[in-house]
Amino acid sequence: MVVVWYNIAMSKVTISKEEYTRLKKHSEAYKKLAIRFFETATSDTVEEVVQNFRQTGLYTEGFLSDMKKGLSQSSYLLNGN
Repeated sequence: MVVVWYNIAMSKVTISKEEYTRLKKHSEAYKKLAIRFFETATSDTVEEVVQNFRQTGLYTEGFLSDMKKGLSQSSYLLNGN
């Protein structure tokens, strides 16, 4: 048996080693899938993203300015992704 502790309400969950191994494999597969998804998800430039948001008419210029600043400083975008 593997005992897994988590901090929500300080409860203890006990699962079999087989179940733990299965869940761990699923978790690793999900992480790989998420990484591949996000590698391809952002292909627009910062300007294109801001312009798309602006065209909806739903966001203030202050929000758009803050978003542009944040995206411009994003390590994800700075790394060429």
